[in-house]
Amino acid sequence: MKAKVHSVWLVLLLVLAFVAACNDREAPILPSSSQDFVGVSATGSFIAAPVAQSILSSLSLINLPSVADIVEATRPSVVNVTAQVESGSSFFRSRGATSNGTGAIIHSDGYVVTNHHVIRGASRIQITTDDGRVFRASVEGSDPITDLAVLRIEGDGPFPALPFAAPNSFRVGDWAIAIGNALGLPGGPSVTLGVVGALDRSLTTREQTLTDLIQTDAAINEGNSGGPLVNLNGEIIGINTAVVRGAQGIGFSVSSFTVIPVVQSILKHGRVMWPWLGVGIQDVTAPLALELDLDGRQGVLMQRIWPDSPAEAAGIQEGDVLLSIDGNPINSLRALQRVMREQLEVGQEIQARFFRDGELVEFTISLEEMPR
Repeated sequence: MKAKVHSVWLVLLLVLAFVAACNDREAPILPSSSQDFVGVSATGSFIAAPVAQSILSSLSLINLPSVADIVEATRPSVVNVTAQVESGSSFFRSRGATSNGTGAIIHSDGYVVTNHHVIRGASRIQITTDDGRVFRASVEGSDPITDLAVLRIEGDGPFPALPFAAPNSFRVGDWAIAIGNALGLPGGPSVTLGVVGALDRSLTTREQTLTDLIQTDAAINEGNSGGPLVNLNGEIIGINTAVVRGAQGIGFSVSSFTVIPVVQSILKHGRVMWPWLGVGIQDVTAPLALELDLDGRQGVLMQRIWPDSPAEAAGIQEGDVLLSIDGNPINSLRALQRVMREQLEVGQEIQARFFRDGELVEFTISLEEMPR
C-alpha cells in the first residue's frame, strides 16, 4: 500500500515539474517575415495587418497633386474644334455638315494639334477657347496615317500652351487625365481620370491601322477626339483618337513618341516627311535570337522587303537582322523609329550593319521619302 502511495506522489511531482518547465520556456523566435505582425489578439496569438490596410497606409505617405488643380492649369490650352464640310448646294447656298472635336494648343503663337479625322475635308474651321473667344483656323498640315493634324489660330496671341511629356517618361499604371469636348456638351470641357493601361498598342479601324497608341481607361467619347491626355504634371502624353465600342471603358491616344516628330515635320515641311527604308520588321525575341544564333537579343529582323524600295536596291534580304545605322545600335523597332525620325533625312546615305547567315555585313542605303 505504501508503495502505491509513493508511486502516486511521484507521478504528481513529475506532472507539476513538467508544467513549471513549460511555463518557464522562452517565446520562440519568429522568422523575420513573421515578426512584423502589428497586433496581439485576446488569446495572445499574433495577427497580421490586412494587406490592403498596409498598402493604403503606405499610399497615405504619398502626396498626390489635386486633379482639380491640374485641370485648372491645363484647360485654358484645350480648345473646341468645329469643322464645316461642304456637301452640296441648294438655291446657290452651300449645305454642309459640321464635326466637333477637341484640340490642344502647343505653342503660344497659336499652333493647335488635333486629329486628322476631325478636320478631314473641312472648308472652314472654327476654334473656341476656354474663355469663350472664337477664332478661324487654318490647316498647317495633316497626316491620315497617324490621324494627326496641326492647325494655326488666326488671331493675336500669345495663347496658353501645353508642353509635351518626354516620350519615355510615362509607364503602365501612371495616372492619366483626358480633357475634351465630350459629346459636344455645353458648359466647357469634360474631364475623366484613369491610368495608362498599356503602351505601344495597335488598332485597326475601317480606314487604317493606328500604331504607337496609349491604352487608357480614362473615358474617351465622341468629341474627345484630338484632345490631350495629360499626366499629373499637366504635360501631354498623348492625343486622344479612338474608343472601342463594346469594350469596357478602353480608349486610345496617339503617344507623344509619335505626336512630337509629326508636329515637327509638319511645321518644317508642311507635311509629314520621314525617311524610308522600305522594310517590314519585328523585334528580335529571345527564342528568335537562339534560332538565328545571335549573341543575345539585339537588332530587328527584316520580315519583308518592299519592291522598288531603298532596302531592295541596296541588296537587303528577308531574314537579315539590322544591328546598327551609322554606328547607332538598333535594338528594337522603337530605337529604329527614333533614329529614322530624329537623326536622318530624306536623300541621306547611311551605313547599315546586318547579321546574315552567321556573318556581319554592311550596306550603303540611300533613304527615300516614306510614301503616305
